[in-house]
Amino acid sequence: MCSRDRGRSLLVSENIASFLDGAYRITEELAVNPSILTMETGVQTPILEACAARNPYLELLYIQGTDGMQTGRSSGELADRSTRWWFVQTMEEQRAFISKSYYSVNTGMPCASIFFPMYREWELLGIFAADLKLDYLQSLIEEFSDMENGEYSFVIDGEGVVVAHPDSIQIEELYNYKQLTKTVAVKDEAGKPLVDDAGGIVTEEERIEISDD
Repeated sequence: MCSRDRGRSLLVSENIASFLDGAYRITEELAVNPSILTMETGVQTPILEACAARNPYLELLYIQGTDGMQTGRSSGELADRSTRWWFVQTMEEQRAFISKSYYSVNTGMPCASIFFPMYREWELLGIFAADLKLDYLQSLIEEFSDMENGEYSFVIDGEGVVVAHPDSIQIEELYNYKQLTKTVAVKDEAGKPLVDDAGGIVTEEERIEISDD
């Protein structure tokens, strides 16, 4: 790798780290906010709406009690999330984490999320969650790519999944360069993603081929 490529990679990685750190910090601050910890919808909702409006890279902010029922959202209707994989994992492990890329039920597009257990002293009250739009990463990658000259910048998460790439199809189909697969959302005749009984988007995996070069 030439020095220019190394410099570009370093700059992109620093921008991504700054993006994730900022989103994580906002989520952490809200998860311990006394007003949020009231678990009262009327108190939580205006705070979530205002935060999402100030930070356009936040697709959705939402809070659920230990029973999985949502008490607050920045938009949309409250719903039971007790069967979602992230709710089960956070309740079992009771620690904060940033998810791998997955399909958002709200948009049908890949996203990543931050999940924070919420405590009052030692009592677990619920889970605070933030869905992150990957548009910022996509715009960053496009800025540092020169496709006419065959120069591509792209971002792969720790699982090998493409989260930003000049070829948008690789994002939409969650290309995985570790497993050499892509994950395709199954859609109905109207082009709307199908949802399973647990509320997740139905997907299927297909193999991808890459050249020896």
